[in-house]
Amino acid sequence: MLVGFVDEDPVRMGPVMDDVAKRLFEHCGGIEAIAPVFVGTFRWPKLDSDSPEVRRRFVTEVLDAHRDSVRIAHGECDGLTGIYGARMRFSCVAIPEYSAILRKLLDLPFGTAVEIPSTSYKLDTTKTNRDPKDRYPID
Repeated sequence: MLVGFVDEDPVRMGPVMDDVAKRLFEHCGGIEAIAPVFVGTFRWPKLDSDSPEVRRRFVTEVLDAHRDSVRIAHGECDGLTGIYGARMRFSCVAIPEYSAILRKLLDLPFGTAVEIPSTSYKLDTTKTNRDPKDRYPID
Protein backbone atom coordinates (compact mmCIF):
# COMPACT_ATOMS: atom_id res chain seq x y z
CA MET A 1 0.00 0.00 0.00
CA LEU A 2 1.22 3.49 -0.79
CA VAL A 3 -0.08 6.48 1.15
CA GLY A 4 0.67 9.89 -0.34
CA PHE A 5 0.48 13.06 1.75
CA VAL A 6 -0.05 16.72 0.89
CA ASP A 7 3.51 17.99 0.91
CA GLU A 8 3.23 21.76 0.45
CA ASP A 9 3.33 22.32 4.21
CA PRO A 10 5.65 20.00 6.21
CA VAL A 11 4.26 21.32 9.50
CA ARG A 12 0.76 20.22 8.49
CA MET A 13 2.07 16.92 7.08
CA GLY A 14 3.74 15.81 10.36
CA PRO A 15 0.64 15.17 12.48
CA VAL A 16 -1.13 13.44 9.59
CA MET A 17 1.87 11.15 8.99
CA ASP A 18 1.99 10.42 12.72
CA ASP A 19 -1.68 9.45 12.80
CA VAL A 20 -1.45 7.27 9.66
CA ALA A 21 1.60 5.48 11.13
CA LYS A 22 -0.25 4.89 14.41
CA ARG A 23 -3.24 3.45 12.55
CA LEU A 24 -1.02 1.22 10.41
CA PHE A 25 0.76 -0.15 13.48
CA GLU A 26 -2.61 -0.79 15.15
CA HIS A 27 -3.39 -3.03 12.18
CA CYS A 28 0.00 -4.79 12.61
CA GLY A 29 1.45 -3.08 9.56
CA GLY A 30 4.96 -1.91 8.83
CA ILE A 31 6.22 1.28 7.20
CA GLU A 32 8.99 2.41 4.93
CA ALA A 33 8.78 6.19 4.75
CA ILE A 34 10.09 8.58 2.15
CA ALA A 35 8.03 11.69 2.75
CA PRO A 36 5.58 12.46 1.27
CA VAL A 37 4.91 8.73 0.65
CA PHE A 38 4.58 5.83 3.10
CA VAL A 39 4.94 2.29 1.85
CA GLY A 40 2.81 0.27 4.26
CA THR A 41 2.94 -3.50 4.51
CA PHE A 42 0.65 -5.85 6.34
CA ARG A 43 1.35 -9.41 7.49
CA TRP A 44 4.24 -8.66 9.78
CA PRO A 45 4.50 -9.49 12.64
CA LYS A 46 1.12 -11.29 12.52
CA LEU A 47 0.09 -13.45 9.59
CA ASP A 48 -3.60 -12.87 10.28
CA SER A 49 -3.18 -9.10 9.90
CA ASP A 50 -2.97 -9.53 6.11
CA SER A 51 -6.45 -9.69 4.68
CA PRO A 52 -8.38 -7.55 2.22
CA GLU A 53 -10.82 -6.68 5.00
CA VAL A 54 -8.08 -5.38 7.33
CA ARG A 55 -6.53 -3.37 4.50
CA ARG A 56 -9.84 -1.87 3.36
CA ARG A 57 -10.79 -1.00 6.95
CA PHE A 58 -7.45 0.83 7.32
CA VAL A 59 -8.04 2.73 4.05
CA THR A 60 -11.53 3.78 5.17
CA GLU A 61 -10.28 4.93 8.60
CA VAL A 62 -7.46 7.01 7.12
CA LEU A 63 -9.63 8.62 4.43
CA ASP A 64 -12.33 9.43 7.00
CA ALA A 65 -9.77 11.04 9.31
CA HIS A 66 -7.64 12.89 6.73
CA ARG A 67 -9.70 13.20 3.55
CA ASP A 68 -8.05 16.38 2.27
CA SER A 69 -4.49 15.32 3.13
CA VAL A 70 -3.98 11.77 1.83
CA ARG A 71 -4.39 9.56 -1.21
CA ILE A 72 -3.96 5.78 -1.14
CA ALA A 73 -3.11 3.02 -3.62
CA HIS A 74 -3.53 -0.44 -2.10
CA GLY A 75 -3.72 -4.09 -3.05
CA GLU A 76 -2.10 -7.50 -2.58
CA CYS A 77 1.17 -8.84 -3.93
CA ASP A 78 4.06 -11.16 -3.23
CA GLY A 79 6.97 -8.88 -2.42
CA LEU A 80 9.92 -8.65 -0.10
CA THR A 81 10.28 -6.65 3.07
CA GLY A 82 13.06 -6.75 5.60
CA ILE A 83 16.74 -6.12 6.10
CA TYR A 84 19.01 -6.46 3.12
CA GLY A 85 22.50 -7.50 4.12
CA ALA A 86 25.53 -7.16 1.91
CA ARG A 87 28.57 -4.95 2.49
CA MET A 88 26.07 -2.46 3.86
CA ARG A 89 22.76 -3.18 5.56
CA PHE A 90 19.52 -1.38 4.94
CA SER A 91 15.82 -2.08 5.18
CA CYS A 92 13.81 -2.39 2.03
CA VAL A 93 10.40 -3.12 0.62
CA ALA A 94 10.38 -4.57 -2.90
CA ILE A 95 6.94 -4.32 -4.49
CA PRO A 96 6.39 -5.69 -8.00
CA GLU A 97 5.44 -2.94 -10.48
CA TYR A 98 6.14 -0.27 -7.84
CA SER A 99 6.77 2.50 -10.40
CA ALA A 100 3.39 1.96 -12.06
CA ILE A 101 1.63 1.92 -8.68
CA LEU A 102 3.42 5.10 -7.59
CA ARG A 103 2.35 6.77 -10.85
CA LYS A 104 -1.29 5.80 -10.16
CA LEU A 105 -1.00 7.15 -6.62
CA LEU A 106 0.39 10.49 -7.74
CA ASP A 107 -2.38 10.85 -10.34
CA LEU A 108 -5.10 10.41 -7.68
CA PRO A 109 -6.81 13.44 -6.19
CA PHE A 110 -6.37 13.81 -2.44
CA GLY A 111 -9.16 12.17 -0.46
CA THR A 112 -9.39 9.13 -2.75
CA ALA A 113 -8.05 5.59 -2.96
CA VAL A 114 -7.53 3.02 -5.69
CA GLU A 115 -7.31 -0.73 -5.23
CA ILE A 116 -4.61 -2.22 -7.45
CA PRO A 117 -5.42 -5.69 -8.86
CA SER A 118 -3.18 -8.51 -7.67
CA THR A 119 -0.02 -8.91 -9.66
CA SER A 120 0.82 -12.13 -11.44
CA TYR A 121 4.30 -12.02 -9.85
CA LYS A 122 4.91 -14.82 -7.36
CA LEU A 123 7.91 -14.82 -5.06
CA ASP A 124 10.35 -17.61 -5.91
CA THR A 125 11.09 -18.96 -2.43
CA THR A 126 13.75 -21.34 -3.79
CA LYS A 127 16.05 -18.31 -3.99
CA THR A 128 15.66 -17.36 -0.32
CA ASN A 129 17.53 -18.77 2.66
CA ARG A 130 14.45 -20.02 4.48
CA ASP A 131 11.55 -22.33 4.06
CA PRO A 132 8.53 -20.23 2.92
CA LYS A 133 6.45 -21.23 5.94
CA ASP A 134 9.18 -19.81 8.23
CA ARG A 135 9.33 -16.37 6.57
CA TYR A 136 7.35 -14.78 9.39
CA PRO A 137 8.56 -16.39 12.64
CA ILE A 138 6.91 -13.96 15.08
CA ASP A 139 3.34 -14.68 16.19
